[in-house]
Amino acid sequence: MPAQTPMLIALPCGLSAGGVTTWALRLSGELSQRGYACALILHRLRAGDSPIAATIPPGVRVVDLTALPAMDAVAGDVSIFVPHYARAVESLRGQGPVAISPNLMGDCFAIAAALTQTMPDAVRTIGWCHLDSDYDRRVLAHYEPILHACVGVSDWIVDSLRRSLPARAADAHNIPYGVVVPEACLVRPPLGGRPLRLVYPGRVDENVKRISALVHMVDALTAAGVEHELTIIGDGPASGAIDAAARTRPSMRRLPPVTPDAIVHALDTHDLFVLPSRVEGLSVAMLEAMAHACVPVVTMVRSGAAQAITHQRNGLLIDAGDNPTHDATPQQIGQAMAAAIGAIEPGQLSALARAAWATARERYSMQAHADRVCNLLERVARMPPRAWPTTRACSFTSTNSGGSGTVPSDAASRLARLLGSLTGRHVLLHGTGRHTIELGEVIAAHADRIAGFTDDDPSRANATMWGWPIVSPDQAASFGATDVIISSWLHQEAIWARRAVYERQGLRVHRVYAGVDDASAAPVQSGVSPAQANSPSARAVSAAVRA
Repeated sequence: MPAQTPMLIALPCGLSAGGVTTWALRLSGELSQRGYACALILHRLRAGDSPIAATIPPGVRVVDLTALPAMDAVAGDVSIFVPHYARAVESLRGQGPVAISPNLMGDCFAIAAALTQTMPDAVRTIGWCHLDSDYDRRVLAHYEPILHACVGVSDWIVDSLRRSLPARAADAHNIPYGVVVPEACLVRPPLGGRPLRLVYPGRVDENVKRISALVHMVDALTAAGVEHELTIIGDGPASGAIDAAARTRPSMRRLPPVTPDAIVHALDTHDLFVLPSRVEGLSVAMLEAMAHACVPVVTMVRSGAAQAITHQRNGLLIDAGDNPTHDATPQQIGQAMAAAIGAIEPGQLSALARAAWATARERYSMQAHADRVCNLLERVARMPPRAWPTTRACSFTSTNSGGSGTVPSDAASRLARLLGSLTGRHVLLHGTGRHTIELGEVIAAHADRIAGFTDDDPSRANATMWGWPIVSPDQAASFGATDVIISSWLHQEAIWARRAVYERQGLRVHRVYAGVDDASAAPVQSGVSPAQANSPSARAVSAAVRA
């Protein structure tokens, strides 16, 4: 029997609550049970992240880097982490190489790139794409030289990876997540005489999870006379807003993060799992709900949902207006969810529940997932080494405006040209992340027209950046702004699709980068008319996807 390839899984956000952490814990535990040497590298949590209430599986080694700076605080200088990774590889290594899985953050891949420059024979790099996002695809495209394989967790993501990296299409693998599925389908008490119980376990976030839609869902169910109870389990930047809404809505409550066993109990005691996300990969929480016969009611985003759910057979799919020029509002999503829930016929719920459980058991078991991963580990172990070019910096982020994985090399000149054209205007920049930070010198040079920043993250509102205020998008006009610049390369098209929040206030919205279909055209585009909104370039996905 050939030697089993060891696996090193890196969690750059530590044991933060979320699907990727759950996946890493369960996969490492399953591999360890099968006799594979497996280790987790745990970094410090990012500011604002909540830890998951879970234990490390038996037999899984831990490399604890929580005493070091958070990965998002080192601005691409990952040298402090590299020796720890190198020692972890050597400790796992037997006769063959170690499969390393960087995750979530570009600079986590930068560490793997650095390892390939000094110990290429010892490592085989597998890049997982966990989310249907331009950022995730851009990271994999950037680090393609060291990737022995890339994994998409859904059919849609795998197809997008093959389009993004056509020369590596054979190395893109479809491995959906797996969950622990009970042997028998749980049968719940009939609805007669009790309310319909709904649950959302996950990050309390507006930007990705669109959590405020659940408030509108509760209002619509109440107005329709549907007796119900909603339990939100988790924490995040929108927790304050959800708690405030719950104070005036008796059928709604939020609980802090709980242990995985407590999540299982919640799924077993609720009827419906609700998920109003803007984007997903293949939601682990949704698969867990299906495994416990808790019927999923989820937005029909591009990735994952329709792959697992057939509408009105094993769950309910909610139209989310999934195209780049229209993003349904939280109110529209909440009302649509309530309408679908209210239309469930007597006796239909138990049939939906059993079909959901059967789907999880047949297609998304932990055993099937681990089988696919084991096959991939042995495949990459037989492949020749791949090393990062010594002529390129390993880092994904940067401390200056010279270009990086998140900021193209001509970004500074593009932004300077755009800001230069807005003399006499009052400009807000949308986004306070790496793109904005790395272009700080350009912004400072045009300080006379900068009014501040906006950000989708509610936790950033009322804070400051370089002395300028950060406001929520719906407050832009009241702050005296006339224009908004989307300060993002990787997420530009997603933000552009939601620009109506500014245009309703009479503001002009500008893009720094051309769309895919007009990449050779002028780099600055403003959004002011329906005709532009329906143009081919507005419908195109970000150029970063195909870079």
